[in-house]
Amino acid sequence: MLNLKFIQDNPELVVEKLKKKNFDASKIVTAIIDLYKQKNKLQSEADSAKAEMNKISKEIGEIFQRYCFGIIDFRITWWQNCNGDAGSLSLL
Repeated sequence: MLNLKFIQDNPELVVEKLKKKNFDASKIVTAIIDLYKQKNKLQSEADSAKAEMNKISKEIGEIFQRYCFGIIDFRITWWQNCNGDAGSLSLL
């Protein structure tokens, strides 16, 4: 069995060797190379999309964390202003 990388790197050799076995592989080899290139392109696009998704997820996490801590800080300040005691925050 031939390795895809070998076929891509040596298409003429593959076609030549298969011709000796009475098999015309020129169209098949061309199709294999085209599909291999298309696969690599799609893989690259998928990797880029995944990196972008991870970046956005991280930003969402940071925004959510700031928002939650902002609410907690507001509630602590409110509790301190109302009661003067920040020790009993279980009611919040």
